[in-house]
Amino acid sequence: MSSYSDSGSQFGVAPTAPQPQAQAVLHPAFPRTALQLFGQIYPQFPVGEIRNQHTIILANSIPRRLPTVQMAFNIDRSQNISSYFMHATGELLSSEQACRRCQRGSGRYAGCVVVKIPMILESTGGACANCWYNRQGSSCTFRTGGIREGDRLPDLKPPVVKNVTRTADRTVYAAPKGTPISIPKIPANHITPDVIRHQAGGRLAASASPPVANALDTKVSSWESRYRKMSTARLVVVQEHLMEWQEDLNTRLIAMNTVFMARMNGPEVEGI
Repeated sequence: MSSYSDSGSQFGVAPTAPQPQAQAVLHPAFPRTALQLFGQIYPQFPVGEIRNQHTIILANSIPRRLPTVQMAFNIDRSQNISSYFMHATGELLSSEQACRRCQRGSGRYAGCVVVKIPMILESTGGACANCWYNRQGSSCTFRTGGIREGDRLPDLKPPVVKNVTRTADRTVYAAPKGTPISIPKIPANHITPDVIRHQAGGRLAASASPPVANALDTKVSSWESRYRKMSTARLVVVQEHLMEWQEDLNTRLIAMNTVFMARMNGPEVEGI
């Protein structure tokens, strides 16, 4: 299994990944954690065991946006994965509040994003996600001595995070003991409209409606029964069709949510 630890990356794959061309996705099927989001955007780079407490907290935070990567993404350094988690989960600052490097547009991601969870601040010194990429925040004016008055970090309310999670296909372990402790999963399709509205406004909802586990289990069992009746050859064909369908749906959902966000953030003439 691939290993991802504080000492560095051991993915055993090419050091660069293709950049995803997408804006914020706030559909109810949006991943529940930054780790799940990264796994969907970069499935070719599986994240194994994580023991760095800084990264564990970020990996389990609720994503607020799909980071727009402006250049090839280098996964050869462990802090780059952390920077992706930071940009997906942190607070997006205005252009006036952004650090100097982000104001110049020289960061890896579009926009200046900071995370003000106390334990993250202790590790990053207040550096933004862009400056944490490759450099571990060494050039960020939020961290260095050359901070201007306008570069001060705004007061941000830390989101409530879990330090351990277990997903269907990967586990994040708590440090330093390394003993996996599972927490209840909320299926992505149970994110309520209220949660989406809070995310769109840059805030986290206090709570989401509890998942209806029985209904989900019933649906899964129903489809399992259908698939058991199919031959292996037929299953392969159906799987290919579903994957094509999923790709088309993801594309359409990205487009739909872009329009949805535009209408929430400002006046727009609605169609019929």
